Amino acid sequence: MNLLIVNFHYYSNKTYPSGIYPISPINFANQIKILSKTYNFVSQKEVSDWIKTGESPEGNYCLITFDDGLKQQMNAFNWLAENEIPAIFYVPAKPFVEKTILDVHKLHLIRTKTHDTSLLEVINQSFDIEFTDQNALQAKNQYRYDSVSSQKLKYILNFIIPEKEKKELIDNYFVKIFGNEEAFCNSFYMDENDVKLISNKGMLGNHGYAHVPLATLSINDAKEDVLKSANFFEKLTQNKLISFSYPYGGKSAVNESVASIVKNSNYDFGLTMHRGLNETLEQPFLLKRIDTNDAPGGKNNSVSYLLNQLKK
Repeated sequence: MNLLIVNFHYYSNKTYPSGIYPISPINFANQIKILSKTYNFVSQKEVSDWIKTGESPEGNYCLITFDDGLKQQMNAFNWLAENEIPAIFYVPAKPFVEKTILDVHKLHLIRTKTHDTSLLEVINQSFDIEFTDQNALQAKNQYRYDSVSSQKLKYILNFIIPEKEKKELIDNYFVKIFGNEEAFCNSFYMDENDVKLISNKGMLGNHGYAHVPLATLSINDAKEDVLKSANFFEKLTQNKLISFSYPYGGKSAVNESVASIVKNSNYDFGLTMHRGLNETLEQPFLLKRIDTNDAPGGKNNSVSYLLNQLKK
């Protein structure tokens, strides 16, 4: 068995100079068509059943996923439902509970209006940052499609600057540019009825509470994040969540300890962003996944590139 898991985020015809890079509905449909030539699409329940029974069929299979619970993803959900193609939509809980924009999305939105070099200058003036060669390598692996300055900015904000200081910096920028946060939040993310609909179709997954790299938290704080989001969505939908997508998903964000937390929280599997093809399901809480750009039909769709990526 070969299980290819492909991840998407923004889904829109609108384009931006930086910060947000959506896949258009036409390109999405074309990529699904290309994937269908090699892979059979599978559902969350099918993957769960394979893991539970220890029996997986021969052949090539593809699981489509969307992270972050963005309102625009409902257009993708409707298209997939119309074409009877299963997927999983991984949604974080904090925007529903606190009516706030997640820091990761505030940064995306700010970067559509402000150049990365300007933000780096502000950070260098405000913080004493040591950005090592190892950090640069990790940033390159985590943000492979970004420029060097973008990689550095995103890595510093997401993994180096303490959460409190980062939040203050991003919040000030966001309010200055976009104004009222709650009003923006209500239009930016799915609403509760969207989540109920997705859940009733068996397509809802957990993406944590605050969308933070869980490996950077204490064990107790990571457990609380996982549990808090599960409690909210299971109460809202009256359905049990069975899979988890680790925020950010790279090696700096998820490790064996984090995977154990999800396993012990009664999930069936967890998805990383460790690039590659799943040739077995022997590590169900550290399943590999690739970005849309790396998948057949994506921007990096040369045969040699794909073969190298999928074997990593």
